[in-house]
Amino acid sequence: MAFPTTTGRSREFLNSKTPFYGVSCPNIAMEIIDRLSAGDPEKKKYYIRLFLDTLEPELGNLRGADVTQPQEPIRAILHKLKSQVQTIGARETHAIMAQQEQEIKSGGQIDQSQLDETCRQLSDLIENLQELLK
Repeated sequence: MAFPTTTGRSREFLNSKTPFYGVSCPNIAMEIIDRLSAGDPEKKKYYIRLFLDTLEPELGNLRGADVTQPQEPIRAILHKLKSQVQTIGARETHAIMAQQEQEIKSGGQIDQSQLDETCRQLSDLIENLQELLK
């Protein structure tokens, strides 16, 4: 499924805190989940749970990664999560993950602080998604 490119209106949306079920969710473009679920609240919850089922265990894998070792396993996790994060509309987190994946792919390395920041962003995203289910 192809998603439209960011427009001025959607950039404005991304910079705002848009309420959904009475919850403020920064960094989540809810129009994507709305489109996937055709606006059905139960389908929204289904897709959010589906995203959480992928994000939570992979965040644990990322937290357990050792940046002093070869980083191909880190790159593989970033690659897998990057598409999930983009699908839920967390574009800022997606951009950071894409940059880190590219750094490793081109022969460079990311340091512990970069990995910690990615884990923090993913943790915040998971927390926001969990709030949507309440």
